[in-house]
Amino acid sequence: MSRALDGPSISKIDPEKGYAGGGTLVRISGAGLKHISVVTFANIKATDLQPSESQVTCKTPPGPEGLVQVIATDDEGNPSGSLDFTYTTK
Repeated sequence: MSRALDGPSISKIDPEKGYAGGGTLVRISGAGLKHISVVTFANIKATDLQPSESQVTCKTPPGPEGLVQVIATDDEGNPSGSLDFTYTTK
Protein backbone atom coordinates (compact mmCIF):
# COMPACT_ATOMS: atom_id res chain seq x y z
CA MET A 1 0.00 0.00 0.00
CA SER A 2 1.41 3.38 -0.96
CA ARG A 3 1.27 6.52 1.10
CA ALA A 4 -0.11 9.87 0.07
CA LEU A 5 2.54 11.96 -1.66
CA ASP A 6 1.79 15.00 0.44
CA GLY A 7 2.06 13.23 3.80
CA PRO A 8 -0.58 13.23 6.51
CA SER A 9 -3.27 15.87 6.86
CA ILE A 10 -5.42 16.65 9.88
CA SER A 11 -8.77 18.40 9.72
CA LYS A 12 -10.53 18.09 13.09
CA ILE A 13 -9.76 17.54 16.77
CA ASP A 14 -12.36 16.44 19.31
CA PRO A 15 -12.60 17.78 21.93
CA GLU A 16 -11.06 21.15 21.09
CA LYS A 17 -10.12 21.91 24.70
CA GLY A 18 -8.92 20.08 27.77
CA TYR A 19 -7.30 20.37 31.19
CA ALA A 20 -3.82 21.93 31.31
CA GLY A 21 -2.70 19.07 33.55
CA GLY A 22 -2.95 16.74 30.53
CA GLY A 23 -4.61 13.38 30.15
CA THR A 24 -7.50 14.44 27.91
CA LEU A 25 -8.34 11.72 25.36
CA VAL A 26 -8.62 13.35 21.94
CA ARG A 27 -9.54 12.10 18.48
CA ILE A 28 -7.78 13.74 15.53
CA SER A 29 -9.41 13.15 12.14
CA GLY A 30 -7.86 13.51 8.71
CA ALA A 31 -6.21 11.47 5.97
CA GLY A 32 -3.02 9.44 5.68
CA LEU A 33 -2.75 9.02 9.44
CA LYS A 34 -1.96 5.29 9.62
CA HIS A 35 1.79 5.93 9.97
CA ILE A 36 1.61 8.78 12.50
CA SER A 37 4.34 8.27 15.09
CA VAL A 38 4.24 11.58 16.99
CA VAL A 39 1.52 14.07 17.90
CA THR A 40 2.60 17.26 19.63
CA PHE A 41 0.66 19.87 21.58
CA ALA A 42 2.76 23.05 21.82
CA ASN A 43 5.81 20.94 20.84
CA ILE A 44 5.16 18.48 23.71
CA LYS A 45 4.56 14.85 22.76
CA ALA A 46 1.16 13.28 23.38
CA THR A 47 0.94 9.78 24.87
CA ASP A 48 -1.01 6.58 24.13
CA LEU A 49 -1.02 7.12 20.36
CA GLN A 50 -3.42 4.88 18.42
CA PRO A 51 -3.27 5.70 14.68
CA SER A 52 -5.53 4.42 11.89
CA GLU A 53 -5.92 5.60 8.29
CA SER A 54 -8.45 8.34 9.07
CA GLN A 55 -7.93 9.15 12.76
CA VAL A 56 -5.49 9.15 15.64
CA THR A 57 -6.45 8.96 19.28
CA CYS A 58 -4.04 10.09 21.98
CA LYS A 59 -3.86 11.66 25.42
CA THR A 60 -2.77 15.25 25.78
CA PRO A 61 0.44 16.03 27.64
CA PRO A 62 0.45 18.72 30.34
CA GLY A 63 0.57 22.11 28.65
CA PRO A 64 0.36 25.87 29.10
CA GLU A 65 -3.05 27.45 29.63
CA GLY A 66 -4.44 28.91 26.40
CA LEU A 67 -4.38 28.14 22.69
CA VAL A 68 -1.69 25.78 21.32
CA GLN A 69 -0.91 24.18 17.98
CA VAL A 70 -1.37 20.44 17.43
CA ILE A 71 0.78 18.73 14.78
CA ALA A 72 0.90 15.08 13.75
CA THR A 73 4.09 13.69 12.18
CA ASP A 74 4.48 10.37 10.38
CA ASP A 75 7.35 7.90 10.75
CA GLU A 76 9.15 9.50 7.77
CA GLY A 77 9.15 12.92 9.44
CA ASN A 78 6.34 14.39 7.31
CA PRO A 79 4.27 16.84 9.38
CA SER A 80 0.56 17.43 8.98
CA GLY A 81 -0.98 20.85 9.00
CA SER A 82 -1.86 22.17 12.43
CA LEU A 83 -5.02 22.39 14.51
CA ASP A 84 -5.84 24.55 17.51
CA PHE A 85 -6.37 23.10 20.98
CA THR A 86 -7.10 25.11 24.10
CA TYR A 87 -5.72 24.15 27.50
CA THR A 88 -7.91 25.24 30.42
CA THR A 89 -7.43 25.24 34.18
CA LYS A 90 -11.11 24.49 34.90
